[in-house]
Amino acid sequence: MAGQSHELSTQLAARVIEASSGRPVVVALGGGADSAVLVLVASEALPAGRVRAVFVNHGLDGSDVLEKSASAVADQAGVEVTVLHAPVPDGPNLEARARAARYHAIEEAFPGDDLLLTAHTATDQAETVLMRLARGSGSGGLSGIPASRGRWRRPLLTFTREELAAYASALGLVAADDPANHDERFVRTRVRERLLPTIDDALPGEPVVGFARSADLLAEDDGYLDRLASRIPVILPASNRAAAVDGVGIVRIASAPLATEPSAVASRAIRRAMRSVLGDYPGTSSDVEAVIDTAQTGVAHSLSSGVVSVNEGPFVRIGPLPAEPPTPVTVGRSFTWGGQRYLVDRLDRRPTILEGGRFTLLSPRAVTPDSHIRGWQPGDRLDLGGRSTPVAELLRAHLVAGHLRPVSPVIADDAKIAAVVGVRTAAWAKPEREEPVIVIEREVTS
Repeated sequence: MAGQSHELSTQLAARVIEASSGRPVVVALGGGADSAVLVLVASEALPAGRVRAVFVNHGLDGSDVLEKSASAVADQAGVEVTVLHAPVPDGPNLEARARAARYHAIEEAFPGDDLLLTAHTATDQAETVLMRLARGSGSGGLSGIPASRGRWRRPLLTFTREELAAYASALGLVAADDPANHDERFVRTRVRERLLPTIDDALPGEPVVGFARSADLLAEDDGYLDRLASRIPVILPASNRAAAVDGVGIVRIASAPLATEPSAVASRAIRRAMRSVLGDYPGTSSDVEAVIDTAQTGVAHSLSSGVVSVNEGPFVRIGPLPAEPPTPVTVGRSFTWGGQRYLVDRLDRRPTILEGGRFTLLSPRAVTPDSHIRGWQPGDRLDLGGRSTPVAELLRAHLVAGHLRPVSPVIADDAKIAAVVGVRTAAWAKPEREEPVIVIEREVTS
């Protein structure tokens, strides 16, 4: 046992020295055995005065006990500890909210050049991989907890929770058990206490270590794909805030590589762009598919969080719905709206075509010098003769795809709407029998 303990001690020290890169470190203490081992190893392996510790008290059940444990182990390691108080804001997913509050508090308290070390283990990694696998994550999610991100380092990811607990016990380190670790309201707790033991019994070898190893391999693949994706031009205005609409920014991505690169590469460029306009939210899989379709076909799409993807020449623009200026309706001329081209023509008699879809038919009386194309707006209604119907309801009733509704145009003058293009013409604007007809035709591209 002594030999094994010495070998583990050597491995732990090597990982901590590698993670520190010669810089001062701050160890995030949680009160448990994992972080107790980390702070003790760091205090012994790194030069004197280069190690500090921090504990974040969230004011939850057990927080005060954990704080006492963290302070005791820091004292045992001869390391200065800072205690921060960071109440957890209200909302769903207590674990995620507490983690965000903790990381924010630590980064705010230690804004300098120090590296920030956490004691995440191979067991934490296995739990994370299993949870993300159940959600259908790709290689980015299945690569699990990163060993390095920004100033954060996680040197214990190759060691299991069990071997670190045994090591802490052998050294007589003070450690407490967080009550949240046994609260089965949390998914991670159910994975830890129900799923992992079952997997461990059912599979030979050390499945926890295997999951962690798979995460490492996927992280390498994911990093390579990210490097390929970084070559796709993503153009952010010099002042995205100035270019923002209602607080949401605008970004442009080169269309050609989005249309031709494998989706594993293109999707990363798209998610990077989505994060830039949506405050680090990467969008959904459907958003990614929609942006690629815009690059390939030029068709505009509505994305999550109220943004759209629109074709703009060699770029796909992601951002709020463009506030296109009203466009005059001129017979014999075409106009472009929402990435679609429309032709305006006048016929001497009503054609034998069905209204709706590609075609909109209007009486010449309905097209005046004040008539223009504009985007429909909440509150717009169309007169159907004896009653009026909200334009939003018409778009749904006529099965206009959800991604096309935000860019659906209407024909209006200052007083009323004559037609929802490609959907319905107002009763008063319909051409009468034997009357000339204004035809608006959406151009079909191959």
